[in-house]
Amino acid sequence: MKMRGKFIAGAAMVMMLGVSACSNTQPSEPPITITVMPTPQTTSVQPTQTTSEPASPSETTQVTNCSSETGQWNTEPDSTDVRQGFGEVLDVRTARHECFDRVVIETTTLDEVGFQVQYVPQVTREGSGEPVPVPGAAVLQVTVDTWGYNFTRCQVAAGWESLRDVQCAGTHEGQTAFALGVSARKPFAVYHLPNPNKGTMRVVIDIAH
Repeated sequence: MKMRGKFIAGAAMVMMLGVSACSNTQPSEPPITITVMPTPQTTSVQPTQTTSEPASPSETTQVTNCSSETGQWNTEPDSTDVRQGFGEVLDVRTARHECFDRVVIETTTLDEVGFQVQYVPQVTREGSGEPVPVPGAAVLQVTVDTWGYNFTRCQVAAGWESLRDVQCAGTHEGQTAFALGVSARKPFAVYHLPNPNKGTMRVVIDIAH
């Protein structure tokens, strides 16, 4: 009977130790569940909110009405009554705008400079008469009544919608000529644009798209 009591007591002791052992392992379980909880936070890094989308039709169609700006231009020759040979050609620049391409001939004078602009089959070099080839289906000859002997930048490539190239065509007897290669016989406008800060006068040629 004593052995049976010891066995029962020993079994009870083992069960108590087992329970205590199980209770000691419980505190280690919560970290396992905590490490799994941050996974829902990964849904906030989805790229769908940051990728760019094509512009809406209302944004892409908000452009300048070119007909209101270039609708009065034509392809007929244009010139001024001014005939001056003062100053020299200082610079030739090109620029592309939304409705037209631009050529700026800047001269070293604040006086208006005479100009003649017209479509021609071929521009020839001042003095020698040699042809000045330029790319494009049409050629605009621009002549300004000022000297250009000290101007050396004799080619300004453009390659835009209307303006393709600008070539010097020489200077002779107070006139300097340029050949403008144009994609087609496009309407154009010519006007003076003074720059009082620099003391220069610009002859501007705008060629419609």
